[in-house]
Amino acid sequence: MRRPAVVKVAALAARVSRVVAVVAVAVGLGAAFAGAAAAGQPGAASAGRGEAGQAQADDGRRLYEGTHPALKAMLPRGAASTPLPPQQAACVTCHRPSGLGSFEGEAAVPPIASGLLARPFDPATTRRYGPTARTAGGTALLRVRPAYDAAALHRLLTEGRTPDDRDLGPLMPRYRLEPQHSAALLEHLNRLGTAPTPGVDGEVVHFATVTTDEVPAAQAQELVQLLREFFARKNAQTRGEPQRRAAAQRTEHTMYARYRRWELHHWVLRGAPETWAAQLRKSYAQRPVFALLSGRGGSTWSPVHHFCESERLPCLFPITPWPGAAPGAPGFYSVYFSGGVPAQARWLAETVLAAADAPGQPSSPSPWLVLAGEDDAGRQLAMQVSAELGAAARAVGRAVTMAPHWRGEPVIVTSLPAAEVARRLAAQTTAAAASPRPATATVYLLAGAGVPDAAPVAWPPGVRVHWVTQQDPQPGRLARARAWWRGQGLRPADEAQAAQVLLAATAAVESLVHVDERFSREYCLEKLEHNLENLPPMTGYPRLALGPGQRLAAKSVWMLAVP
Repeated sequence: MRRPAVVKVAALAARVSRVVAVVAVAVGLGAAFAGAAAAGQPGAASAGRGEAGQAQADDGRRLYEGTHPALKAMLPRGAASTPLPPQQAACVTCHRPSGLGSFEGEAAVPPIASGLLARPFDPATTRRYGPTARTAGGTALLRVRPAYDAAALHRLLTEGRTPDDRDLGPLMPRYRLEPQHSAALLEHLNRLGTAPTPGVDGEVVHFATVTTDEVPAAQAQELVQLLREFFARKNAQTRGEPQRRAAAQRTEHTMYARYRRWELHHWVLRGAPETWAAQLRKSYAQRPVFALLSGRGGSTWSPVHHFCESERLPCLFPITPWPGAAPGAPGFYSVYFSGGVPAQARWLAETVLAAADAPGQPSSPSPWLVLAGEDDAGRQLAMQVSAELGAAARAVGRAVTMAPHWRGEPVIVTSLPAAEVARRLAAQTTAAAASPRPATATVYLLAGAGVPDAAPVAWPPGVRVHWVTQQDPQPGRLARARAWWRGQGLRPADEAQAAQVLLAATAAVESLVHVDERFSREYCLEKLEHNLENLPPMTGYPRLALGPGQRLAAKSVWMLAVP
C-alpha cells in the first residue's frame, strides 16, 4: 500500500504540465529525433572525418546561423522574387537553433538536425508536414520523404525541389549557393544535436542556481531551500519512471526514455564581478550542469549572462534588477522576468518625462536628476540609468545630471531604496533651509526586480513619489504560489522571491517534458518560448510571454503613486 504522503505530488507542476495542448506534436518531433539515433546517426559517422570534417561543419554552421558571407537568398513571389537579408534567410530563423523546426499558425517547419535529412522520413512523421497525395478515389497516400545527400540538398536550396520532385512552398527561400556550401551545411546538420549534453547522464539532470555575495545570506538560503523542496517533490512524484524507462528502451516508445532524477547545485559568486567568469568556469568544470535555474544577483548579472552565452548554457529566470543583456543584443540562452531598472528608466523617459504634461515638470527646462549611490558601484548603476534617460531628455531639450545629493531639481529618478532617498531629501532640505526650494519635486523610484515597498516612509513636504514597476503588489497575485509552498510546510519571508523561484522551476518542468532523451538545451528554450504564456500566473508579473528573439518575459510597465 502506498503512503498518502508519497501519493501527494507537486500538484502545481502536475497541473501546469497538463495545460499545454501541443504534446502530440512535441512527441512526434521527439520520436523523429530519437529515430535518427536508432538509425545509426549519420552525424556520428561524419564526425569521424577529423579536422577537415570539422572545418566543413563550422562553415555550414555559419551558413545555418546567417553569418556566412556567401549566404544570398530570394523569397519566391511568382514571376518576381524578393531579396532577403542574411538574418531572415538564415536557416536558424525558421528551423531554430535546435534544428528541430517550429510551427507558426498552419505553417509547419520540419526538423532537420541530427542526421534526419540523411535518412527517409517515415509516414507517421511526414504527414505532419504538408499535404499527402491521394488516389483517384480520394484515399490518402502517406508520403515517405526520401533521404538527402549533398546534391539533393543543393537542388532543394537552389531550385526548391525535393528528391521526389515536389516543389516547396513560397515560405522556403531559394538560395544562391555553390555545391560546396550545400555540402558544408549538410555536414553541420548531420552533427547538430548529436553531441552529449553536459549536465545529463543516464540517471540525473544536474541544475545549478547562482547567487552573488551581494545577496543577504538569509535570502539566498531561502531561495535554495525552496528549489530543493521543489526538486524533492518532483523526484518523488516520478519515482516509478526508472522502471518505465527500462521498458521504453525495449520498445519504440520514447515517452519515458527521457526520465532523469533532478539534482540541484548551489554556486556562490564572491568578490569583484571581474572574477566571476573564472569562478563560473571552475564550478562548471567540476560539475557540468544542464541549466542555471533561478538564482539572484545585485548590482550586475553581466558576467553570468556572458558566461551562459559563451557556454550555450540556459539560464532560466534569475532574479536581478540589472539583466546582463546589452541593448539590442538579448542573446539566446538567458531568459529574464523583466528588463529591470534599465527598462523601467527607458519607459519612464519615453512615456512620462518627455510628455508635455509630465507630473512635476515645470515650464523651464530644468535638468532631471539621477540620484546616485555614494560608492563606486552606486555611481556605476546611476550612470546606466542616466544613459537610458539621455536620449529622451535630449529630445525635449533637457539635461540629465547625476549626483548623490538633491540640489533642487524638480524631477528625481533613482533605483535606491525609498527610505534612503527620503533620508537624503530630508537632510538636504534641513541643511539648506534658508535657500529657496521648488514648491514641489517629483521622485520616481525604479523598482527593478522587486515590488514597490509597502513600508511607510516619511517624505519631506512638497515631494510627490511614484513607483515605476513591472509587478503588481496586490497580495492576491501570489495566491497560487502561496498555496503550493504552504502545502509543503514552507513559510518564506520573501514571498515575491519565492513566487518567482517557483515559476522558474515550474517552467523548467514544462519545457523538459517535451524533450527526448538527448536533452537539447536549445529545444528546451524553444519550448519555453512557446509554452510560457500558458503557465498559470503565480508571480507579481500579471503576464509573462516569450517569442523568438525575446528574452524579457514581462512587457508592461506602469506607475503607482505613493499616498
